[in-house]
Amino acid sequence: MVSFPMGQAQKLLEKMRNNPKADWKIEQVRTVASGYGLKWTRPKGGSSHETYFHASRPENITVVDKRPIKAIYIKRLVDFIDSLETN
Repeated sequence: MVSFPMGQAQKLLEKMRNNPKADWKIEQVRTVASGYGLKWTRPKGGSSHETYFHASRPENITVVDKRPIKAIYIKRLVDFIDSLETN
């Protein structure tokens, strides 16, 4: 997994928070996830979704990798990261 500078992840997260309906790419989702310590898996066999999780949390979130990524997935990612910061 590639690690990204935290500043880049913070900027993208704020943009996602302000405009979840933008034309987000899965690479941008990965940048934010990596910056906040999330890991992800993608099932083999050409699956169109990725599951994001954090070691400190039992739950995870799924993002469908189909452009444009629907706003609900971006909102869930933002909420998940916000919940990490409050614990």
